[in-house]
Amino acid sequence: MGWIENPLMNDQSSALWEDFNVFGQPLGMIARTAPASGSLLVTHGQWEGRIQSETTKPYYAHLETKNVEFDDQARTINFNAEVIFDEIPLDGGPYRLSAIILEDSVTGVRQHNYYNDVVGHPHEGLGDIIWNYTHRNVTRAILDDHWGTASVVPDIPNIGESYTQSYSYILPEEYDENQISIILLLTQHVEGDLQKRKVFNASKVNLTDVVEVISSSNEVLKEEYGVVIYPNPVQNVLNATLDKLPESVRIINLKGQEVINNPEVSQTLNVDVSALHSGQYYLLLKYENESVIQVFSKH
Repeated sequence: MGWIENPLMNDQSSALWEDFNVFGQPLGMIARTAPASGSLLVTHGQWEGRIQSETTKPYYAHLETKNVEFDDQARTINFNAEVIFDEIPLDGGPYRLSAIILEDSVTGVRQHNYYNDVVGHPHEGLGDIIWNYTHRNVTRAILDDHWGTASVVPDIPNIGESYTQSYSYILPEEYDENQISIILLLTQHVEGDLQKRKVFNASKVNLTDVVEVISSSNEVLKEEYGVVIYPNPVQNVLNATLDKLPESVRIINLKGQEVINNPEVSQTLNVDVSALHSGQYYLLLKYENESVIQVFSKH
């Protein structure tokens, strides 16, 4: 099984692998920067030294995940990502803000075992292929572009000013919300030069530590807000009538990836979905304190 076909992969992380020309595993990148002589990609024996070196460098900005909500009926995670600079990097922008959905302790995928014959190793004698291997910190989705969201932070930011971005993600049923974390990355993004796309800072929060669980029935919410969609299934234009105008309107696929963002909002919503592939999607309407989800099919 190649990594492309590995069900633990997703379109966004696979795109990063392609961009970096990752040739195998286990390999890693520390702040996505290379030493004066060496490669961006390093083996696990080099990780500790590179990490210690990075901890001596300034982090420039604080990253915080705020206003996290999880609708356990619609399985929708909503949150805001905030960036505040304490210091401006001399070689700073342009910047990208990345939001990554991580799941820990994922099992059920085979794993090659290079330590089967290594005496004393924890994997000794488990077989050349380990089935039901427990994978740690699996990237389930990178929200928005795989290189992060552009235009959140200006090229010349102001010290102390708050820069924020809202994100939504529909957690698939087979993912365990008790093992989900949200990772934020502030990165430098220079077109055409991977060596200058370094990470300035990162943060991590566990969903169970910060979430406000919304247990209200989506059917009640649809009636309250007067949400009716048609036709369903749809081929070209999805229509919706709304009693109340939402703050934002998004369409998300079954992988939790946003495919359409913020069409014009009025009492009657008309969204061109003709470019979407056939399959099932979610219409996500965000109100002040609640989210309304409508499932529809695209022919």
